[in-house]
Amino acid sequence: MAEIFHSTVRDISSQGLGVADHPDGRSFFIRGAWPGDEGEFEIESIEKKYGFAKIHKLTKPSAQRIKNLCKHAGFEAGKCGGCPWLGISYQAQLEQKQKMVTYALTRTGTFEEGVTKILPILPSKKELGYRNRAQFKTTSKEIGFVSPGTKTLAPIEDCVVLSDKNRKTLKHLRQQLPNKQWEPVGRYLWSFLEVDEDLEGTQVEPNVRRSFKQANDDQNANMRAWLKAKLEKEDKNQTVMELFSGSGNFTEVIAGLGFSKIIAAEVDERAVEALNMRNLPNTQAYSADLFFPTGWRDLKKTAKDATILILDPPRDGFSRLHQFLDEFKNLKKIFYISCDTKNFANETRHIKKQDWFLTEVQPVDQFPQTAHVEILGEIVKKYRTCK
Repeated sequence: MAEIFHSTVRDISSQGLGVADHPDGRSFFIRGAWPGDEGEFEIESIEKKYGFAKIHKLTKPSAQRIKNLCKHAGFEAGKCGGCPWLGISYQAQLEQKQKMVTYALTRTGTFEEGVTKILPILPSKKELGYRNRAQFKTTSKEIGFVSPGTKTLAPIEDCVVLSDKNRKTLKHLRQQLPNKQWEPVGRYLWSFLEVDEDLEGTQVEPNVRRSFKQANDDQNANMRAWLKAKLEKEDKNQTVMELFSGSGNFTEVIAGLGFSKIIAAEVDERAVEALNMRNLPNTQAYSADLFFPTGWRDLKKTAKDATILILDPPRDGFSRLHQFLDEFKNLKKIFYISCDTKNFANETRHIKKQDWFLTEVQPVDQFPQTAHVEILGEIVKKYRTCK
């Protein structure tokens, strides 16, 4: 029988988990727990100096808790768990995200007093109903999301963070159940159904991936505005290189400012095709595997003179950034758009050794009700002077 201990949650970890201390001195990370929660916690696993637990019973919930509006929320098998902070006041969420960003940058040594400016987080206009895209899983008989840490599908009837359009699409998809065309193939436990604002329910096809787009329209507008404000100050005769350009969300901003040469690169060939079809001025788009140096070959031919780098990598980040910067030595400024604070902090720590300095960080709350934070970072090259 699993051990249950009594404690009070004292903090939030860098991964968004509650932190509570066991009577033996070890710290435990707890899904769904929030600072100020007092209660009983059930141990799930133990490492040498820490462990993981789940909420058994809250005897005194945190004062920052509010009514949870989703009946599918939870962390056990059969519950969604996709919005672990649902039921926490939005202001409290923002305060924790600000702390998480500051802690990550300070812990890695990326933050430098007098050099790095961390701005207040930009809140989302909508706390609910903001998601313009989603991926559901289906067994052909049920549709929903996968319970965290399990291989169990959590069937859902509705999702409060989806936009009105996508909620209607979900309702339409549920009306198609059971659907033999959605049966999992081969060893897969389920098929997936991707939806977004551009699709009607009748257009959704199983196991067809949609091109990437930012999931919160209002916050995407804020991110584009931030980038535009930064680039407006730059000399437009420079060559701009953009990595992980997608179908041109940020490329459009760059091109609209009149830069003389823009080189965009993206892994997804479909996205590159869509970007080229937009015919943005002075823009060349390439399909390249950016995660390996061999994929940089065309960029070396066309963007060797680039002085500004803009990148928006996937959640895993761009671990080869330091190596990339060694290949493109004319770069002077980087605008890094990241959806993972930990990866951003680690990567900027590495390039600091190459005399790159993080000058500004703008946190953005793109995903309310979760621990995710979007980072907009301005990074400047500092050239050493010979004595």
